[in-house]
Amino acid sequence: NVPSTCGRVQTRHRFYGAIIQWLPHIWPKASAQIVAPTYGEYAQVFSRAERAVEPVPSLDATAGGGHIVVVGNPNNPDGRVWSSGDVQRCVDLGNVIVIDEAFADVAPDRSLVGLSAQKNVVVLKSFGKFFGLAGVRLGFAVGHPEVIAKIEKMLGPWAVSGAALHLGVLAMRDERWIARNREWANSEALVLRSRLESAGFVMIGQTDLFVTAAHPQAAHIAKHLAEHRILARTFDYAQTWLRFGLPGSEAAFTRLDRALLSAST
Repeated sequence: NVPSTCGRVQTRHRFYGAIIQWLPHIWPKASAQIVAPTYGEYAQVFSRAERAVEPVPSLDATAGGGHIVVVGNPNNPDGRVWSSGDVQRCVDLGNVIVIDEAFADVAPDRSLVGLSAQKNVVVLKSFGKFFGLAGVRLGFAVGHPEVIAKIEKMLGPWAVSGAALHLGVLAMRDERWIARNREWANSEALVLRSRLESAGFVMIGQTDLFVTAAHPQAAHIAKHLAEHRILARTFDYAQTWLRFGLPGSEAAFTRLDRALLSAST
């Protein structure tokens, strides 16, 4: 539970979801602008804290200063990424920027963690996506020491178990596995995209961990896939969209192909 410090940037090891719950209380009274669509938990936690929540389509659409701006990089579910200049312009307006990088481990060159030395920038990372160990319940906040100290005070000393921290250290030190898995995920995501396009889907966006695609019969297909023990994520706000994770093996790809084919017959 000891923080790691590098220059003016500090990290704190915490359960990713728990950090999100406390965001409205780190910056009291600030309203939230959320670059949408994105992970729905952010809007919920700010609403529960009785904060005004405004969805915006992009960082360029954020209005004025004094807001907490939440943005995914890459974003879930459409895979959008942002440049450091995009974020810095938003910071310079006087906003706090929370950058969700839960899916950034597959593309570390696109990470914006270098901006987190500023007091108004916090980067959140999840251990469960790239490493496939969601049950460990481990996440990270990277930011200025003063901000990290506030998070530490709110969460208390036992938000993550010693076992989770030990597993996290072992996994993150396994550089050979990390490099191999990044290469594998990139290849598999391209295959998944190709298979979905062949099945009549139109691409919405992707990372190397998921593909989001549209189909006019999305609701029917999702139900049919579930009956074949294949789960695709549906979206209330975009009923033609489905998000697919990587199948994981050629046998799993074959199962998906067959289920998609039978859904259309």
